[in-house]
Amino acid sequence: MRVFNFVSKSGDSLPLAQRVVDEGHRVVFYINDKDARLVGDGMIEKASTKGVLVNEGGTVNTEVFNQLLHPKPDCIIFDMVGKGFGKAADKFRAKGIPVIGGSQWSDKVELDRPYGAKMMKLAGINIPRTHAFTNYPEAIRFVEEKNKAYVYKPSGNQPTTTTYVSRGADDMIGMLEYYSNEVGEFELQEKVDGVEISTELWFNGSEVVNVNHTMEEKSLMESGGPKAGCMGDVVWNGSKDSKLFREGIGRMTSALKKLDYRGPIDLNTIVTKDRLYGLEFCPRFGYNALFSFMMIYQGNVNDLLYSIASGVAKSLPVNKGFGLSVTFALPPFPLDIEPEFSKDILIQGLNKSNLKYIWFYDVYKKGRDYACAGNGGDLGAVTAYGDTIREAKRRAYRTLFNVVVPDVIYRRDIGDRVGNDIAVLKQWGWL
Repeated sequence: MRVFNFVSKSGDSLPLAQRVVDEGHRVVFYINDKDARLVGDGMIEKASTKGVLVNEGGTVNTEVFNQLLHPKPDCIIFDMVGKGFGKAADKFRAKGIPVIGGSQWSDKVELDRPYGAKMMKLAGINIPRTHAFTNYPEAIRFVEEKNKAYVYKPSGNQPTTTTYVSRGADDMIGMLEYYSNEVGEFELQEKVDGVEISTELWFNGSEVVNVNHTMEEKSLMESGGPKAGCMGDVVWNGSKDSKLFREGIGRMTSALKKLDYRGPIDLNTIVTKDRLYGLEFCPRFGYNALFSFMMIYQGNVNDLLYSIASGVAKSLPVNKGFGLSVTFALPPFPLDIEPEFSKDILIQGLNKSNLKYIWFYDVYKKGRDYACAGNGGDLGAVTAYGDTIREAKRRAYRTLFNVVVPDVIYRRDIGDRVGNDIAVLKQWGWL
């Protein structure tokens, strides 16, 4: 039996930890955010320490750090990037403990967008013309002068709901005026029309052991609406021989080897008939893509985590079909206001059969009942596997329709565009 220590920012890796427990191993689950610590109660063993490992300034608390070394873990999982979290992950590595999911480089390449763009340029990955700003009036003058459509992207830990894809100069200017109370650096990226796809590789410190692709829906509603991170996605396995890999994330392998990087990292891209444009890195577990990937992954979760973290994995056993996920949530999701609004609303209709395909986020157990923990309302993801996208979608929604949650929010169109987009990419020679 192995001991796994999950260091979670706000509970995102709870369902992953539950799978490791189901496989017969011990998990100690620690949540850094005190306001989110109800997540997982009654579902998983929690760390005994009540302290905060990483404070808002990014400082690592040595006392809490030492407490998380007991019981001695065989593997430590970090589930999210964030100021100071990568530093904590590297401190655990320095103790000789296998760690997956976090590093100081990971924090920088995702949260510092200009640095991420620099890494793409150094690797030879094309990027759309991008301009960094800290001053909103200056950005407004820039858009007025260029009179083009841009994509607004926040840097650092600003909410994903502030990401905005404009139709033209006028609506971009209006949104910049609206966002002008935000503090921090942001980017305006020239809008490129094409097929959006993420390509992820799993790296063991020295080589690529798997490649897979993701197409996701980021908007809350089928017609658009605020960006919600991920409302659902489709994942399928890829190849190191594809043009999509070679001209995209594959160009990062030399850098990842020098960094001794261990874990998944994906590159979100826009692909046209002739060119690939890198948009952003995700050097960590992607949600919900990780759970969709678990639908095509044939091995044990604990072996996946441990073998990648320790560097011994050489390949991953993966099916040829499709994994699909659908996010289901409650208000105020995806807005970061009144996070406890839906606290204690029950999730019913659960049984041993469908729990295998449900990956909970903002959930805890009240006795025998599952309920919202009041951490923003993102309840989780429902997943399924299928030989075809249509089959995976049918199975996922069948599970979701049997789950009873008052006022539940989810999209009904996950996977609908993916088949056509894959066909286009194959026609263009990318897959």
